[in-house]
Amino acid sequence: MPVPSIATLRARYVHPVPWHGSRQVQVTSGFRTDSRPGHDGVDLLYPLWKSDGQITAPNTDGHGKWWHPDGKSALAITDGKVITSEVTSTGGHVHVQHADGVSSQYIHLAHRFKQVGDLVRMGQPVGIIGAGSTHLVHLHFQMRFDGHLVNPAIYLPYMRVIADPRERSGVVVALGAGAIGFGLITLLLRS
Repeated sequence: MPVPSIATLRARYVHPVPWHGSRQVQVTSGFRTDSRPGHDGVDLLYPLWKSDGQITAPNTDGHGKWWHPDGKSALAITDGKVITSEVTSTGGHVHVQHADGVSSQYIHLAHRFKQVGDLVRMGQPVGIIGAGSTHLVHLHFQMRFDGHLVNPAIYLPYMRVIADPRERSGVVVALGAGAIGFGLITLLLRS
């Protein structure tokens, strides 16, 4: 099973959840934990904090569908082709096949932007982060290498974090954990 190197992850992959100011996206439910052995991905809670630190309520359609009030995007981690795009009781699902046997799946989308057969570019929005019959506004994210589910939490810290291209130009605003310090030192040395 091919596993992308750290250098490849940093160069060719972005985090599926865009940057949110100074707030970190939290993993609220891990991969196949003792309490949830069938949980085949990680839940990435998108913060609902306003700039003043207050929590804001998510939008709802009144029928169990929730999404971030600002409509935050789930982002394609790298280039690929959509192989599944559907709506179930847990919200929208988009599954993208990437090169080298890597695939990613985005679940609990309030709205899907991509359909089967669509090509996606790294960092392109695939849908709006939301929820179906679950609680809280979050993205359930899965990764597979050659069809085998893997724990995304191992790889996420090495993916670049970018701004939501629907809000800004999509310029990289931060790097994955482990590279943040290097980026800050580089900026300090340049000034």
